[in-house]
Amino acid sequence: IVAETMSGFKSIHLDEDDFMDEINENEDDDNMQICKEIIAVSKNNKRKWVKYTFFAGLLVVIVTTAIVYISSSSGNNATYNSVSSLSSVDISTSFLTAPEILEENLPYLIYGTAWKKNSTSNLVQNAVMNGYRFIDTANQPEHYNEAGVGEGWTEAAEALGLNRNDFYIQTKFSPLNSQDSNNVPYNKTAPISDMVVQSVHGSLQNLKTTYLDVLILHSPYKTMENTLTAWRAMESLVDDGTVLRIGISNCYKYETLTKLYDAARIKPTILQNHLKTIDFDPRFLQFTRNNNMDYQAFWTLTANKHHLQM
Repeated sequence: IVAETMSGFKSIHLDEDDFMDEINENEDDDNMQICKEIIAVSKNNKRKWVKYTFFAGLLVVIVTTAIVYISSSSGNNATYNSVSSLSSVDISTSFLTAPEILEENLPYLIYGTAWKKNSTSNLVQNAVMNGYRFIDTANQPEHYNEAGVGEGWTEAAEALGLNRNDFYIQTKFSPLNSQDSNNVPYNKTAPISDMVVQSVHGSLQNLKTTYLDVLILHSPYKTMENTLTAWRAMESLVDDGTVLRIGISNCYKYETLTKLYDAARIKPTILQNHLKTIDFDPRFLQFTRNNNMDYQAFWTLTANKHHLQM
């Protein structure tokens, strides 16, 4: 049984007999029963095994991650006031940091920040206070409040005694055709390369940081020429240390990904795509595995509600 995680699609290999023994020993556990039902269905219909084991795996990963976080806590708890309508909760100050999670090759969830508007700061702060160390955003004011992300993570970090390098912060350069024409975060008449640099400088200010763990091209341009122009500008930001890694999102033409990879001086290390099992193209996942890239899946549950109606 292979359980695919949401971020990076790291694989967890379990012996089927051992796993079934574990389920049978915990028959009163509802989650175990769900896993058992999924496995039974997948055995009866092998053609559909991928989509069932994916969600069984997702469930196992989420539970396992929670256990890892809980077991890593030292018991040195402090009470923090919730920044929204949630009541106060006791949490540990010893959640794993982003580098520790990556070093141990643990599965993780990235906190997405789209469409949170004026609540962004409070929601990000709550997320960090409750253990999130990976954050995704974009310099796209129509859909993201990037400055709110900066306020949220820094306020929570100060309360927890954390530093910038304890976090993984990822943002995106969004091409002009994906921006609100009345609220563009860079000079919309500038060359593409200048747009990229201006956008990133704005992101650094918004996010209250001097560097980005990852910069993602929010979507390819209509032409490969323009896509590569933006990519060259992103490469220059890696060269000067402003950005550590670069990647691409919303890339649904396989040839676009392969051409970009072949032409890039600094190769993409992340592919962030909408995951919809009905029309999922496995070539993308295989390509990321073959080229040491992380596959970040978004809308994983929202786009696959039919799998959850069991």
